[in-house]
Amino acid sequence: MIEFALVVPLFALFLFAIVDFGLLFAGYTTLRAGVQAGARLASVDQYLASDGGSYECTGSGTDTYTADMVCLVAQRVGTTLGTKAGTLGVGVRTDGTDVTVCASAAMQSTTGLLSPFLDGRYLTASSTIRIEQQPLRFTSFEPGSSASPSVTYAVNGSSETIEAISCPAT
Repeated sequence: MIEFALVVPLFALFLFAIVDFGLLFAGYTTLRAGVQAGARLASVDQYLASDGGSYECTGSGTDTYTADMVCLVAQRVGTTLGTKAGTLGVGVRTDGTDVTVCASAAMQSTTGLLSPFLDGRYLTASSTIRIEQQPLRFTSFEPGSSASPSVTYAVNGSSETIEAISCPAT
């Protein structure tokens, strides 16, 4: 009985850690795939999100094309496992030759046991692709500037505000 009482808590911690990190890995994979798809579409100037699909996008403080790019990445990312709802941030930057798309979401412990280790940490992904078809409408933005988008992204009646974040320098 004593051995059982000593081993069970360690085994439970190990099991819950496997579940949490498995969900975080799946969330990172989803985030990375969404960012790569968004960067690819931006590189060929095919990123309009307002196509009458099952989602709507409205933005303020920026041109509608940049808001569409942010919403397109959010749509490609979708629901990320292991992250807090409503914490998705998307950044877009171009220097005229390359386009960089990045995204970030706050980690969350699904089991609750690993919350002290995951609170305040973020999953991040970025992708830089050479522009194949020169975009004529796209403008980059920096967080906090007057051009930063405040984008409301809605899917099937539920809406989420997506924050503009700064993409890391390449």
